[in-house]
Amino acid sequence: MKDTIYFKICSITAFLTFCVWPHLETKMSWSDSATIVCIADAFGLAAFAVMGAQKGSEYNLPPLMWVLTAVITSTFGGITRDILCLQQPRVMYPYRTMYATAPLLGGTVYMLMVVMLETSIEHASLVCFAVTLISRIMSFNNHSRLPHWNVSNESSESAQKSNASVANLEGIFTTR
Repeated sequence: MKDTIYFKICSITAFLTFCVWPHLETKMSWSDSATIVCIADAFGLAAFAVMGAQKGSEYNLPPLMWVLTAVITSTFGGITRDILCLQQPRVMYPYRTMYATAPLLGGTVYMLMVVMLETSIEHASLVCFAVTLISRIMSFNNHSRLPHWNVSNESSESAQKSNASVANLEGIFTTR
């Protein structure tokens, strides 16, 4: 690992979150859907979208892969968080806000600016960050959702059984 700055930032953020979050949750009545938390999440999503797109271009991947690396880099941390917290990942369910759409738009703008407009990496990165951040913040109070299939009663019963099995797994991760 040549550049340890990302590891340091992640470690410090994780430590501070672990130490400070219980205080914010109990004393200030914050939840994971508080406005400040959502805005901080949008900043992180935008930053990781830029890093993913940059890495895709640095490794000489085809330009469409830059968009994919932007989406994967920016959303995988949240997916991991949700799975470890035994919650349904926000990015995979249509009734949640359009989480992966923002980095998809930002990564696409990055790719188009670099490939078609031959813009510098720095300018493309700034625009990618802005597009991702603004589109994510705009999705907070927007009830638009991506097209999806309606879930039938049979599927919802299956989902309830699946949720029950997840609840049974909770005992593995908690102490008695």
